[in-house]
Amino acid sequence: MDENAPRGEGFPGGTRAFLRLPLIRLLAANLAAGSVAAVTAVTALIMFDVAGMGTLIGAAEDPVLPVILLVFGFVVTLAGVAMATAVMSLPYDRGAPDDDRGRAVEAELTPVRVVAPRRDRFGALRG
Repeated sequence: MDENAPRGEGFPGGTRAFLRLPLIRLLAANLAAGSVAAVTAVTALIMFDVAGMGTLIGAAEDPVLPVILLVFGFVVTLAGVAMATAVMSLPYDRGAPDDDRGRAVEAELTPVRVVAPRRDRFGALRG
């Protein structure tokens, strides 16, 4: 191990440089948006007593645990959907040097005869 190497530096330029990357900022913004949507959805489910959920949570011995579990599940789902949608809607640079999509295959196609055994109407092989 190099003695002169900085310790605790996982990204060149430090944490601030990492957080300034456009992709990280995009993902963080969509994580926040998905989290807000999740908290809003859970609040609406409890407040409007959808499927008796508000009543069940209100009557629970420890109502904090079910709310935390609901919020966690919704945050994971909705934040994941928001981030995936953001990534999938990014523009694609077709002129990139490592792009191998859209190129024609440079090979000659040769027909090959394939003999299949005959079968009767029930699927059994016929001799």
